[in-house]
Formats: sequence, structure tokens, C-alpha cells
Amino acid sequence: MSAASPPANHPDPLNRELSIIPLAEDVRGAITESLWGKTSNGQPDRATAVKHLDPYFSYWEDECRVARTTLKYHKEVVDIVGRLKRSGEARDSIRGSISHDHSDDISNYDELVDASVALAVRLWLMVHVDSVGLSMRIGSTKARWERGRLQDFVDRLFSPIDGSRPSVKVERLFNARDLERIANIQVAWTNNLADHLSMREDDTRVLVFHHVSFLECHKNSSWYAHASPFPLDFLEETLHTISLLMPPGDVNVKEWFKDKQKRLQLDPRALSCPYLKQADRQIEEFRYWRDRLVILKQAFDESEPRTIKALWSDNRKRVQWYTFWVAALVLVLTVFFGLIQSTTALVQAWASVASLKESRRSGG
Repeated sequence: MSAASPPANHPDPLNRELSIIPLAEDVRGAITESLWGKTSNGQPDRATAVKHLDPYFSYWEDECRVARTTLKYHKEVVDIVGRLKRSGEARDSIRGSISHDHSDDISNYDELVDASVALAVRLWLMVHVDSVGLSMRIGSTKARWERGRLQDFVDRLFSPIDGSRPSVKVERLFNARDLERIANIQVAWTNNLADHLSMREDDTRVLVFHHVSFLECHKNSSWYAHASPFPLDFLEETLHTISLLMPPGDVNVKEWFKDKQKRLQLDPRALSCPYLKQADRQIEEFRYWRDRLVILKQAFDESEPRTIKALWSDNRKRVQWYTFWVAALVLVLTVFFGLIQSTTALVQAWASVASLKESRRSGG
């Protein structure tokens, strides 16, 4: 795969340099079509579909901005992805196909080649494959793909759970807004699919992957053979977990998310996941994300409200909730009537003293 310059004035938008930021609309459209075909991303037209991928292309720009690789053009990235999709080649084979024209001039050329393959995988799958020369946030899951086929790597990273199925009911109160409001579990947003639903900071922070438009592109392209290494049921389940935390019909969650979406440039389609029926909200229905959901649900159930407002909103245990507030009401009424009784007694005592003084003056 040669890194030679493309022909002058070549009309292909993919022949623009990776360093040119922000990405032009035609470049975004060409990347979308190259990675996922003419998918509409669930939208009525391609322009709308690409527009909803704005958060994804912000990620693309950020990764390309800091990456140190042998790649110069977007076409080189999609060419690597194309080989990964079509042939199922091992990493060493892809790595060896990259041009070594300048390998004698650069001391760390092998590292740059490794980073080139890793960057292509990151941009295609939004999984932070670890490599020297690429960015890595502290605490982010480092997925290592050193050898073998990409499909085998993905299957190991996102493997379904078999065996026992815990029967855990997920109530409607279990959503992203109430995780913060009631359980004091901070919701943080991640661009790394491997970090989705993972807990941090002693189970007080959960990472949520918000790129629904990206997942829908993979889902729509998965109808074609070998188009996406993600299994279709994995993509659908991931969308279900987002719907679980941000139910599309919840007005309060919608307002909560819209405020964050504007400030943090989150995917607006995170509120457009399929509505989950009660049967779909059972933990046992989740095979890929079940362990992380169980941990998050346990942290939610074991948390205690820290403010009066949170305490009022927390009706996870309805019997205890009613018992507490009835007892609180009785206490308030007892104190209230006690104060009235005490005040009345004081007034009566004052009136008696005043009357006694008045009687003595009259008698004197």
C-alpha cells in the first residue's frame, strides 16, 4: 500500500489529507459510504444520516489529529478497512502490505506501521486498540490486537455469556438521569465501545457509549456478508442498553440528556433507540453486557439518597418509602401540634400572671 501523493486535482474526497480539519461534507459522505455502504443510518436521506454522524466525525478528527502513523490520506485508512472487511487477513499480513519505501529513513518505522493499522481499526470500530503513537485516555480499556484476524479479536473482546441467567427485574427508575439524581452515580460519556457500562472510581461513575448513529451504520451494513465484524445481535443489544438508560418516552430523561448533548456534542440519536417492553428489560435478556449491567444495577440498588430532594424521588422500595414519609409526616405533625400546645400554655400562663397583677393593683 503505497503512500505516494494522489494525482493533482483528483476529485475523490478521500484523497484529502488526514490533517485537514474540520472534515468537509463531501469527505464525510465519502467516508460513510466507504465504511458502511449506502446506508441511510435509519434516516430518510443520506445528508441527514451524515449529519447525525457529527459526533463520530469529531472522534475521527481527534484521533487523526494526534496520531503518529505512516498514513497521510483518508483513502489509505479506508483501504486498510477494506482489506480487513473483504479478506479477513491477519494483522501481520495487513501490516506487511503497507509500503516500506521510507523505512530506512525512520528509526521507529515499525511502530508507525503498527499505529497505522491500529488507527484504521479505531476509526472503523471505535474500539481503542492499544498502540504506540495513538492517544489513550487514563483509565480507558486498552484492547490489544497483536496478531491473528480482526474478527477473532472482536469475538474475544465482546463474547456472549452462556450458562446461568440471574433473574433481575430492571424497573423504570433505572435510567441515566436517576443514576445521577438518586444514586449519585455520575454518568460519563465515552468514545470507546470497549468501555461501555464499565464502572470507575469505586462504582461511583459509569461510562456510557452514546454513538447510536455509528452503531446503526454497522447494524445496517451487517446485512451484507462480512461488512461488519460486530454480530447483529451484539449491535441490537448495545442499542437496547442505551434505550434502558435513556428510554425514548421519558420526558425528564429527554430534558436531562438534551442539556448534556448540547454541551458535550453527544449523539442526539441516543434518545431514539427502540422502546423496550417490560420483558426486554430483564437482565437475563442481555448476553453481551449482562455482567456490567448487574454490577451497575447492584450499585444503584445499594446506594442511598444524599439530599431531601433525592430522598423524595427515591421510590425504589415503595413500602419503605411510604413508611418513611408517613413517619416523617407524623413527626412533623407531632412537633407542630406540640409547638401549638406549648405556645398556648405559654400564652395562658402569661395571661394568668397578667390577670393576677391586675387584680393586685385593683385590690391595692
